[in-house]
Amino acid sequence: MVFADTTEVVSRCLSQAGGFALLLFDAEGALRGAQGDEALFSLGREGLLALLATFGQAEDWQGAVTTYVGAQALRLSVSRADGAVVAFLQDLSDQITRETLLRIEATTDPLTGLLNRRGFERLTATAFRSHSGTETGHVIGVVDVDNLKRLNDGGGYQQGDRTLKGVARELDRSFRAGDITGRVGGDEFAFCLVNVPEPLVEKILKRLSARIAEETSATVTIGAVHCPAYSDPAQAQIRAGELALAAKRAGKNRVSIEVVR
Repeated sequence: MVFADTTEVVSRCLSQAGGFALLLFDAEGALRGAQGDEALFSLGREGLLALLATFGQAEDWQGAVTTYVGAQALRLSVSRADGAVVAFLQDLSDQITRETLLRIEATTDPLTGLLNRRGFERLTATAFRSHSGTETGHVIGVVDVDNLKRLNDGGGYQQGDRTLKGVARELDRSFRAGDITGRVGGDEFAFCLVNVPEPLVEKILKRLSARIAEETSATVTIGAVHCPAYSDPAQAQIRAGELALAAKRAGKNRVSIEVVR
């Protein structure tokens, strides 16, 4: 099936589906299951590609993105496993205004769907203020992807992008729902873990490092500061970055932790 306009696939997905569509494509791109309009079954591989193109994403993209298509505020979430693709499309027009969307876009990294530097630092500052009375302490950390330039040189920027997306995915999976993660530089991520006992920090971060290596075939160097709740998160983030940089110079694929009392 050929689509005359990329917005056609959006209207096909959402028509008579209550503003919701869930699609499952197999490894060959054929649509094998859908929740919503029965017409979804005729979309096929062309429909998948058109759906991704509507959101400005490449054929192998996965993640989550919210954007306007015409007058509709739409969110697309895509996950992949063993060649299969699950796409979740939702019309948020009744829940979100254009101004709200612009605020989301201003604080979100488009590649990974994590917060960008601006969003991360704002939310982290809010978290520190909200938990200023705790005696447990918080963790601010920086994750540097090792040898990203080598990955880009060897497999092109698509390989590097896949690695960055994989690291972002493992950050999200490894931490609690209330923790904060962001991509704050080209190969640099950051995290904020609130109310974490100091003895647990090394175990948490070494487990994170191992998961990233296992799931993405890339290694990372992590610098982290465990600090009192009344600390300045911006200064803690700067110090975490310094620890990560020193660890990379010492050999990469390391975890460096500093405890501030």
